[in-house]
Amino acid sequence: MEIENNHLSILARQANGAAKPRETPPETGTGQQADPGKASDSVSLTPAAQLLRDAASRVADEPVVNAQRVGAVRESIADGSFYFDPARIADRMMGMEQALARLQ
Repeated sequence: MEIENNHLSILARQANGAAKPRETPPETGTGQQADPGKASDSVSLTPAAQLLRDAASRVADEPVVNAQRVGAVRESIADGSFYFDPARIADRMMGMEQALARLQ
């Protein structure tokens, strides 16, 4: 079943690479199209939203994996010098569980 909506079909074609973005002026409700030079819509972000946007852009610029750390761990596993403290791991896991329980 296809939804008959120009905006949705344009987005679908853009996602498939079949069409380039095309802007059409909004209709005025009288069957005529509004003058694109007289747009009155505006959007403003709250300070919290601005902080989230900035944080998201900074995180997006960071690599997902610390390749240097991964290489060091691989090397220590390969040469048999990798050490882990099971008690420390258990303590950290319990701390995470307690923190999650406080959120609920």
